[in-house]
Amino acid sequence: MFNVTVKAEFIFLAPPFIKLVWFLFVQTSYTLQEFQYFYPLSALNIFQANTLEPWLIYPLQVLNIFEIIYWVVLAYLLTKELPELDMNRSMTVVMASYGTGLVIWVAFVMFLTLTYT
Repeated sequence: MFNVTVKAEFIFLAPPFIKLVWFLFVQTSYTLQEFQYFYPLSALNIFQANTLEPWLIYPLQVLNIFEIIYWVVLAYLLTKELPELDMNRSMTVVMASYGTGLVIWVAFVMFLTLTYT
């Protein structure tokens, strides 16, 4: 299971690489706040980050294409590792385990943001 998870985690190397390329070549003039709030292909890009409440920034960053791809790849790799699971059952396992943990983590970060701002 650890091997499956490590393989799927490589998906999360894409956003920092895209961010690096974006700010090196596309948007070369930027502020620290623009750099901090930029997350490629996330729901935060739909909104102006400076107009949102601070506690909404993190959940909108987490809601992104790479997260969805991670879930699908993780479920796919689980079906390869555990042949008794089909893709639907594997996706249910991923949503029940990783999805629940992610929701709890996002809620915790939102709570901390509300507490300290």
